Amino acid sequence: MDFELAEVTVNPLGIRVLVLECVQVQGCPDCGTVTGRVHSRRMMAVRDLPFGAPWLVRWDKRRLFCDVRRCPRRTLSSAARRWGRDSG
Repeated sequence: MDFELAEVTVNPLGIRVLVLECVQVQGCPDCGTVTGRVHSRRMMAVRDLPFGAPWLVRWDKRRLFCDVRRCPRRTLSSAARRWGRDSG
């Protein structure tokens, strides 16, 4: 997955990073159809990464439609879900 570093903020409370996905399309894990049609977006976050100062990494996670009628998966998450669970 390709990401763009959009913003870094350093202050006494820690370091905040905002990243954006660069890839606009993704294959459905069930049927393999490539899609880029966005169902919804959600700002995801991973907090307290173990790198010295407290970190907060946020990214704009997309949920996409699978347009194949017979595919059991109607929507799919962007591949960024492997980064970790939503913690804020």
